[in-house]
Amino acid sequence: MIKFPTFNIIFFSKPFITTIIMAKILGLDLGTNSVGWAVVEKQDGEFSLLDKGVRIFQEGVKIEKGIESSKAAERTEHRSARRLKFRRKLRKVKTLKMLSEYGYCPPLTNEELDLWRYKKIYPQNVSFRNWWHTDEKSEKHPYFFRNLAITQQLDLTNEEDRHKLGRAFYHMAQRRGFLSNRLESTPENETGKVIGSIKELQKKKGDRTLGQYFYEDCYLKGEKIRDQYTHREDDYLDEFKRICAFQHIPEEIQQKLHRAIFYQRPLKSQKGLIGKCVFEPNKPRCAVSRPEFEEYRMLCFINNIKIKTPDDEKLRPLNTEERKNNPTIL
Repeated sequence: MIKFPTFNIIFFSKPFITTIIMAKILGLDLGTNSVGWAVVEKQDGEFSLLDKGVRIFQEGVKIEKGIESSKAAERTEHRSARRLKFRRKLRKVKTLKMLSEYGYCPPLTNEELDLWRYKKIYPQNVSFRNWWHTDEKSEKHPYFFRNLAITQQLDLTNEEDRHKLGRAFYHMAQRRGFLSNRLESTPENETGKVIGSIKELQKKKGDRTLGQYFYEDCYLKGEKIRDQYTHREDDYLDEFKRICAFQHIPEEIQQKLHRAIFYQRPLKSQKGLIGKCVFEPNKPRCAVSRPEFEEYRMLCFINNIKIKTPDDEKLRPLNTEERKNNPTIL
């Protein structure tokens, strides 16, 4: 806390005359990160410094190598990563539940899935781990199964073939591509780095599915597969639909798998942030999208109009007759 000197101002009074014989003046220099102050005394037209000081505030931003950033940015980034990881886990749990229910992967109980979801204990089922693990020597990896699902007709009555198909679906649930919340017609989406990379990748894969392209042009040639931008609907959803059609997956299973793999949580409702009405405190304010509110704004605009005719000396609001004749309110 800053302690300033005590101000003593003495007034000498005469009839209708007040004479200041001594005064103390406080000067402040307000800056973005500090406040400088000084107190001077004025006596008989001369000034003398009594005290001075400065209070420096802690910077509200983080500065590294001359670049400013929010102090909460790093914390926000870590929180977003945790949420993304948790939602990806929920998606995989739901997908495994559907695959296990219809026999497309080794059976898993609800208790095993709940332990993974709530206590981070991955299923220890031996048959499930053998199904999940990869083996490069025996062509047991997700890209092989994704290529197999679109190039070879599998027997869905055979458990081994169903497990191969389920492994391809589970891999698609792990990585389902990019989907922007922006309108596709915006200039940012047409010229951005992500969309540009996606379009280039789609030209390379041609009419093949994404799994075919990654297996034939990347995996078999020893090229890198990760860190490539892919599109959720044009790449993964298209591959999912083509696999289901080629393997004749029943419609019921298609719908449940589609929801488990591609479902995206909608934005949270902001209705709880609406304030209370000043006239009816127990009710929320009218939403801006309501026709009544649009009419209210229109009438407010009309009531704020001021005009000046040749017969008027100054600007005046519209009278009742002029408001009624205004075509805007019709």
